Amino acid sequence: MRVERLQCGGRRIHLATADASARACPACGVFASRVKGSATTRPRDLVYGESGSEFVWHKRRWWCRETACPRRSFTEPIEQIPAGARTTRRLRASSGRRVRDAGSTVIQGGPRFAPPTGVPHSRTRSTALPAWWATSSAIAAGATTRGEEPVGESPSPG
Repeated sequence: MRVERLQCGGRRIHLATADASARACPACGVFASRVKGSATTRPRDLVYGESGSEFVWHKRRWWCRETACPRRSFTEPIEQIPAGARTTRRLRASSGRRVRDAGSTVIQGGPRFAPPTGVPHSRTRSTALPAWWATSSAIAAGATTRGEEPVGESPSPG
């Protein structure tokens, strides 16, 4: 939609969903035709370039038109950022690979993905790193897809 240049040299990139399949209800699969409202999220992704970037995803909230569907309404998910996710799959996979392949700890799994100093990635977080439990989940998922045994389940935060 548009790109803003930040004072620190980074970029704020405003995005909108272009994939028509994002209108499909995640519960029943019926395509929605009526917009309920909008939502804005700031998904974290791999750092790109020297000055970093921040993504602002402007997405729609849809009414599910299937009367028997328990979901009622939903926001647009895409493959890279499923419903409820705060980081892209490629950020999680990359931090998981770093732990698995480079022998880093789960806490160290993301430091090279941190944004350059001064690039805010959300109002509440100052970093683009996935949480330790997201990195741990990415490791377990990576082990499962490679036919290896998962590292183990991580306790849920809280």
